[in-house]
This record gives sequence, structure tokens and C-alpha cells, in this order.
Amino acid sequence: MKNLTAALIIILLIAGCAAQEIEKSNAIAEGNIEIDKETPAKKDITKETPKKDIIDEVPAKEVEKPLIQKAPEEKIPRKNLSVYLGLWMPAPDAPSMQSMEKREDLVNIGSNAVAFGIGIKYEKDGSVLPQNADYVKEKTRELIRYYKEAGLAVIFSPEPVPSDIFGEPGPVPSEVMENFLSDYSDLIVELAEIAEEENVEIFSPMNELDYKLGVETSSTWGQDILPKIRRAFKGKVLWKGSLSEFFQGQKSIDFSGYDIVGFTIFPHGGINNYKEAVASSIEVLNKWAKEDGVPEVFVSEFGTYKPVQIAKEDEPKSIQHVFDAAKGKHVTGFFIFDPPSGFGTPIKGSKLEQTTREEFAKIKKPTAIPDLSGQENSDPSWKAGGVAIAGNYADADVVDLGNGKYRMYYSLEPEVSGFKGQVYSTISSDGKKWVQEDGTRMEWATFPSVIKLPDGRFRMYYQNAGVIKSAISSDGISWSEELGTRIDADNSAGLSLTVVGAPTVMKMGDKYLIVYFGAINQKYTDAGMVPNSETHLFLWATSSDGLTFEKKGIALDSRNNEFKGWIDGPEFVEWENELRLYFWSYKGIYHVTYKDGKFSESEDAVFEFTTDSDPKKPFPENPPGDPTIAKINDKWFMYYGQHEKGIYYATLEK
Repeated sequence: MKNLTAALIIILLIAGCAAQEIEKSNAIAEGNIEIDKETPAKKDITKETPKKDIIDEVPAKEVEKPLIQKAPEEKIPRKNLSVYLGLWMPAPDAPSMQSMEKREDLVNIGSNAVAFGIGIKYEKDGSVLPQNADYVKEKTRELIRYYKEAGLAVIFSPEPVPSDIFGEPGPVPSEVMENFLSDYSDLIVELAEIAEEENVEIFSPMNELDYKLGVETSSTWGQDILPKIRRAFKGKVLWKGSLSEFFQGQKSIDFSGYDIVGFTIFPHGGINNYKEAVASSIEVLNKWAKEDGVPEVFVSEFGTYKPVQIAKEDEPKSIQHVFDAAKGKHVTGFFIFDPPSGFGTPIKGSKLEQTTREEFAKIKKPTAIPDLSGQENSDPSWKAGGVAIAGNYADADVVDLGNGKYRMYYSLEPEVSGFKGQVYSTISSDGKKWVQEDGTRMEWATFPSVIKLPDGRFRMYYQNAGVIKSAISSDGISWSEELGTRIDADNSAGLSLTVVGAPTVMKMGDKYLIVYFGAINQKYTDAGMVPNSETHLFLWATSSDGLTFEKKGIALDSRNNEFKGWIDGPEFVEWENELRLYFWSYKGIYHVTYKDGKFSESEDAVFEFTTDSDPKKPFPENPPGDPTIAKINDKWFMYYGQHEKGIYYATLEK
């Protein structure tokens, strides 16, 4: 926002003091990095069932001692937080410019994240200074490591600054825009690569790009640069805008493809109407985000600074009112502005520090998307409800019959005498009480996945003898096997698969999507000792008729420290405004998302449910398996298998 960067000349004058050496604390605040410990494994039964911103760069000889003396041997994993709480610091690369630059100070106020920027300088012709580019890359990596070692999630958002600036670094002049964006875009891709190498959680291509580039250019460039960032960076991508000055008008920016939209807001109009202004801004931006399929909204910069004309005693309200306005609304990130030295009341040592600590403490929770209603335990979570089908049964799949009733298909477990891969069915109107239907629906058809076709018939996809086949039915009761094989072990990913199975199928438009596991006859050992002797990952394919599929490759890889070589039981779910893929691994049940021909990465998987009392246990004795999700009478139900016990259910509750 243009007045957010006014009086930058103050910063430049102070920057002249950068030659002074500042001693950095080497104490590393305690982080939240989880280290799995191995425990006894469960039996592998699947085998049996086939402002602002930014000051001049500081010459190397004048810069303080490096924050990181050497690269860590192992990169710190990404965090997937339900709510990001931290400060926005536009100039942490300049010594003593930010009151909260020390990582231990951030941790002590309750931050779980930090957002920062570094200035990218450009000449009068729009070209980026090469020496500044080298400085930005070096300093970016250094700061990322410094903050991540404290257990903080990192949000990085660089900002263009004219090289001859003596005041506010305003919009990029239109006459040099093309030349500037050419150089700037190349550097952004390099910074995205660094962010990926360092496992940065969130990357933004530019701070307040709507103000820096203008609304129209920010919309088009934001879409042009996004696929280039995606190729280099696997974390979340933030559209960090000013935006608040455009809320009264029509939506004119395309946010599609981004993971988060963030906006800036300060009480320039006074403190009395500030809460209402924030609430209105959140409501409008959530509407825009939903229209473009963006799942998260941040208040990415707020608080107070020198140009904001409010009384000293009202400054804490510039923070409090934002959290109050966000209660009950979908906001997943809050970043309070820490003004650079001389640019306003610093957070550290002022009443703002205590206010920040108190507000963070009110909503800081480890799991689930925050509701921020101010009520204890208000986050939606899965609550175990009991047994749906008792006995040696598993692999449920639920179909809405459209008449107020739901049919569940499920399989017999292989340990039972007389096992022939039987599939049975049962009916319910409330999701809790199920009435068994007579007879057997299919034999030698494990892991059934049933969809209703446009002509009213039903098709069942299932695992049989190491491949995936299908059957057709007019009533969902009597089934006839269809000729041929839908999916076999051949693949385009260069994998040596022994078995494919556990299909899930979804019709999207005129295409059918299928996801299934592929088994590699080799134990995954990179994560230490694991229970299963096979490695399972997910592959996917598409079809125009639901019978002949074009294989696309790997949908989700399990060969990492989170899944340790094992994922199984995929289940497509149309969840609100996104398509989710639920599945289970050693710890319990997770989900990822699918959009525009791409599944989210393993590190972005959301861990949702376990039956163990310790959700951090890497190998619980009997984890919930093969989930199926259904919305019954406006309530979400999750059905999951408990080996040799039956099919249980959980409901999503506040």
C-alpha cells in the first residue's frame, strides 16, 4: 500500500549506521520438529489381499557476522500449520532495523511463523542490479535457515525498490515495466528454487504487487509467474497484496491457482471504525478467494506505524481489533507489522509486545483450520462414534441412492474361513444404523469403489488378482463383470510394480479420474525400520468412458519420512469447494487435494485422524484403515476399518 512505505528516507538515514557490528545470539529457541521413534509394526494384511520496505543493501564488509556459520547437514522439514501466527518484517537483513529480528524473541511471544522481505533493487531502465541480486539470494538463504532452526515456519516475500530511492519506493514506472519484469521474474524463479531447497513453507512472488505493478498488471503477471514458481517450489504460494483500497469495487484480480490470498490493513481512518473495516475486508476477500478456488486467506500485514494517526494508548487496539473481527471467519494467517527503526512504535519493549503475546495465546492451536470463535475446542475434528459393521470386515464404500438412503459396500477380510473376496452391502438413512441386505454382491472383488453413472446404472471398480477390473449393475444389487482389465501393473513412471489395487474413481465433467495403489516388492528403508515388506504409492489415470484409461504417472509418493513407504486405501471426496483424496498410512488418515491435473505434494498432506491416544506415534498397533467419507443429512461421516474388529465410524464435530 503506497502510504505504507512513506517516510522511507528515515530508514535510509538509519541504514548508514549499518557498519556497526551487531552480535547475534547463537541460542536456538526450542522448535516443534517431530522426530519419529519406531515401534512394533502391525501385520501387513494387504499383501494377503491382492513499509516500508526496503533499505539499501549493506556492503559485505559492513554486514554483521553470518547468522548461519555452515549449512545444516539435513534440511528442516516444512511445517503444515492450521493457523500461521507471526510478524511481518520488511528489513530483517539490515542490522538493528527490526525490533523483533531475533528468533528467540519471536518464539517468546508465541509466534509459530515469521514473514519477511528483502529489497530487490532496479535501475532507472528497470533492470535489476546484478550485485544486489547476488546479495538477495545469499541473504535470503541465510535468514531462512536462521528462522527455521528455531522451529518457525517461513513466509518469504521480496519487494522491488528503485536503486536511487530517497523516499517511498512506490509503483514501478510503466515505461520500464516490461524490462523490470523480465529481470525480476528471472530472479524470482531463482529465489523460489532457494526456497524449495530450504523447505520454505510459503513463498510470495512480490510484496503488495497490486500497488507495485497496478491492478491489471499484477493480475496478469501474477498468473504468468505462477507456473514458473510451481515448477521450482513445492510449498504454498501466497498472493500478498495491498488490496484493502480495492474492496469497495468489483473484483478485478485473478487469484486462481494460488494457495493463499493475503491483504494489508491499517487504521488510517481512525480506530473507532477499524474493527468493522477489517471484518468487511475479510468477508469480501473470502468471497473472492472462493470464486477463484483459493483455499486460504491471510491478514498478511496489520497493526500500526508512523503515518497512522491514532493515539498512543489506542495502538494495541490496532492488533486486538483484527483478531476480534476475525472471530468465526475463515482466516488462517495473521502477521503483525514490526515497523523498522524510526518508522513507528516497535513491537519489542512496547505495549504492542504484550498485546501480540496475548492475542497469539488465545488462538494458537496445533491442529485443524481455526474457527476463531473464541470458544474453547471450537475447531472441527473427527469424533469416534462406534461400530457401523461389526466383524471381520473392511474396505467400505458409501453411495448416495438419492432417496434419503445410503448403501455401503464392504469386503470380507482374508483371515476368515471360506474367504472368496466377498463384497456385501447394507442400507442406512442416518449413517449410524445399518441394515444388512441379503446375499453377496460380488466375489473375488476386494476394495470396491462404486459410482453412479449418468444413465442411472452403477459401476463397481475393484481389485482382482493384482489388477483392477469393473462390473456393471442396474440396481446396485445384481452385478455383471465387464470384459477386460481397467488398470494393470504397467505404468508410465518407470516403476516395477507387482500389484495394483484399492481403486477410487470420480467423474469430473466429461472425464473419469482413477487413483490406485501400486506395490513395489521392496521394503522402504530410508526412514529406518518399517512394518511392511512392500512399498505402496499412488498412481492415477483418466478416461472418457470409464473403461479405457490413460495412465498419468505418480499421484502421491510415499517414499519420504512422513509416509515411510506406505499409503493405501485412496478415496476421492468432493469436499465443499475442493476435491480431496483421503487415504491411510502408518499413523492414521490423511488427505491431499487435486486441482487442475495436479495432486498436492506429500509434505502438504493433512493428518486428520487416528484411533491412538498419542497422535504422534509413528506405528500405532491398529491404525484406522481404508477410509471412506460421506455427507449424510448434512453431517460428514468417516468410515474406517479396524483389523479383525469391523468397520467403525467418526463424525466431524465442533
